[in-house]
Amino acid sequence: MSSLKVDIKVMAGSFAGEYKFALEAGIHGVYGPSGNGKTTLFNAVAGLLNPTEGTVSVGERVLFSSVLNQNIPVHHRKVGFCFQGYRLFPHLSVAKNIVASKGGSTKKPLFNELVGLLGLEPLLSKNVLQCSGGEQQRVAIARALFICPDVLLLDEPFAALDPQNRAKVIALLHKIAQRFTIPILVISHQLDDIQLLTDSILMINAGKVAYCGSLSTYVFSNGPHPTVLSKYKNVLRFSLKPAEVAHYYYALNHTLNLRFLVERAGLYETESLTAMLPPSEIVLSIHPLQGVSARNQIKATVVKLYTEGARTWCVADAGELVVSEITTTAAVELNLKPGDTVWCIFKSVVLEFN
Repeated sequence: MSSLKVDIKVMAGSFAGEYKFALEAGIHGVYGPSGNGKTTLFNAVAGLLNPTEGTVSVGERVLFSSVLNQNIPVHHRKVGFCFQGYRLFPHLSVAKNIVASKGGSTKKPLFNELVGLLGLEPLLSKNVLQCSGGEQQRVAIARALFICPDVLLLDEPFAALDPQNRAKVIALLHKIAQRFTIPILVISHQLDDIQLLTDSILMINAGKVAYCGSLSTYVFSNGPHPTVLSKYKNVLRFSLKPAEVAHYYYALNHTLNLRFLVERAGLYETESLTAMLPPSEIVLSIHPLQGVSARNQIKATVVKLYTEGARTWCVADAGELVVSEITTTAAVELNLKPGDTVWCIFKSVVLEFN
């Protein structure tokens, strides 16, 4: 099991970055505004960009050290890098693209394992240009893994994916994390992609590490920045059971005691799934409501309130923590404060299933 430690300063043209963090094996989201240094960080870890000073190490291996005057070449670093544009060799088949980075042999046991893991058997003889974007992405991931990396870097793997393919990539990355006990860093500009993938997040802002740790801890305990709260969504786990109504399921969340009637169309044939709910779609009341169509009202205790201008976010404990967004005017009128009892009211039509 490897860990990644970074403490470097970099210059890329007029851009200056300073990164310091440590990550253990597992999946970690890398999040921040465009142009703030996420890909620059990846390039420095991979050896495509030399830091001006500092240290990059994986486990006991020092990849870069300005003090030791050590800089392991890219091809010896054992850092798998799946670029946003994939950068496959257009003149080669899928099979040859996978092994291009290590000896060109398809006879290694790892080759067959990766082909099976990523579902590439039907594509091996095809030219990569004949593959769809999703297929090319899997080829690029297989190539990155074929070097038996100590670290895997994925730059925007969810870009331009529809919800169904996004869910497939998330499931695939979880399989990879189970097979390869290494740090896996995933850049995404969409916070909800990271939320569906992992709770561990590395926030990059203006070329520096603004936060490294649990996203839940950041949101629920540390007073998060409003720009993060405005992107945050509640992640809810549901089990599915057939409903009496044709073509519908009951989606059940036992922790919060939620029950929604949802159409089967577009949902996977599975016993469980994940849904996301924007905080702005959770209505708060200081009394249980009567005579309303919303069937899911849960009692909760206010834990924290964050106010930024006209918006207030309320973190409430209902068996698990949920975030709702209301106007600051409403928060004042309700006189909300930590410790108060509220009822969180959910509308099923705004659930985003993945």
